[in-house]
Amino acid sequence: MEDATTFFTVTLPYMVSTALALPLLFPSPVPLLTRQVPSSVTLTKRQVACLIIHAFLCTFTAANTSFNHFHFFDVFAPSAPPDWSNAAATDQDEDTTAVQKLVTVLHYFSRFTTDNLSSGDNTNRYDQQVITYSRHVLDTTLWTDGGMAGGGGWADTLPWTSVHVHANGAIEDDVGAVQVDFANKFAGGGVLGHGCVQEEIRFLVNPECLVACLLTEVLGDVELKFVVQWLAASAQHRPLHYYTFGNSDLATRLAQFVQTVTTSTLSVAQLRARLLDNNAPNCTLSLAEYMRQHRRHRPSVCAYITSTLLPHTRHSPSTVSQAAADIQSTD
Repeated sequence: MEDATTFFTVTLPYMVSTALALPLLFPSPVPLLTRQVPSSVTLTKRQVACLIIHAFLCTFTAANTSFNHFHFFDVFAPSAPPDWSNAAATDQDEDTTAVQKLVTVLHYFSRFTTDNLSSGDNTNRYDQQVITYSRHVLDTTLWTDGGMAGGGGWADTLPWTSVHVHANGAIEDDVGAVQVDFANKFAGGGVLGHGCVQEEIRFLVNPECLVACLLTEVLGDVELKFVVQWLAASAQHRPLHYYTFGNSDLATRLAQFVQTVTTSTLSVAQLRARLLDNNAPNCTLSLAEYMRQHRRHRPSVCAYITSTLLPHTRHSPSTVSQAAADIQSTD
């Protein structure tokens, strides 16, 4: 980490000059990654650095509620964490977390400045190398083939993979596992606020990820993301370990849902198909319409699937609850 003199005499002036180059680097508005629209945004590393510098200087206006905020106000002067926050428990810990966030970003700015002020290929690579931010939307036409649509294809007999829901711990605890991070419906989660767990850590280890906070409109429901990951893991015959980071209520709901689905007669392919089929048996309301109608009351996707899309299970509710307790891990 560079000293204060170097930062204020070398790094900060270069950051300011890069920020002032915004009109040249962005002659037209940057497209956004909006909901239900598959799209990509490709930027040079210099454009990315320019945007992160503006976030650091707090020059962007506040985003609307469907986008994460993209400024460092809450890092420079942390306010009291909200009740739902996973932030540190004390003011001292909160200050320490904010300081470490600044350390990682300042190191990125230092490297950016050093590379551009030195001779050689480092300067050119910021104009030549690009970063692509993509939003993928489920293509329902891919689910209508004979294999995965629940119409007698191979996936009708595909078994559900095993699931272990952990209320505590981190994805790094499973050594050798493929790590998939979608902890928050907003890209980056609380990286520029109170958050300090997996998603925030990833965005600080690789600060260029921060631009996703600016570009990406809010993602989907946390329970629905769990269902999609379980479907994907089952299709690849991979066991799934799912961490809720201290949210014991969510861990319990997911564990009960897993047990209900696995004790039903519904196959992996059939659930995939029914999630997209408004005319599924007993389905009077599509999932999308259900989510819209109940969005103010935090609708439960798992409850919707259980009550609307599943055939009758073979076990009583008390048996399901006991089995769910066996699935859930609180270690």
